[in-house]
Amino acid sequence: MRSGGLNAAMIYGQMAETLKNVAELCDIPIILGSQVSRDYKMRDDKRPHIEDIRNSGEIEERANQVVVLHRPDERGIADRTERVLAYVEKNTQGATGQCELVHIIGRYLLADAVEPGGIG
Repeated sequence: MRSGGLNAAMIYGQMAETLKNVAELCDIPIILGSQVSRDYKMRDDKRPHIEDIRNSGEIEERANQVVVLHRPDERGIADRTERVLAYVEKNTQGATGQCELVHIIGRYLLADAVEPGGIG
């Protein structure tokens, strides 16, 4: 621990708590992105889990929902789409589980997947 008394995980936790309080006060959703460690590549299922989020204990503790995105396939450059699996690993307000999405390559757009490679 540093002489100031706060380590990086504690600072992330304080920032997450502040953002959560602002979101609840303003009644707006806030989405935060976080890096994951590369340890998931060593597992059999080759997908990231909540514990792979950097400083996940502090983030997980304060978050209402945690969704981990995973691109299991190579990019489908020819059709400009790629399959993305969204795993809801924590949800204080409802169910957890997974759904399949389609990412439109070149745009920040995820859409419901009707079928692999299709857009709903």
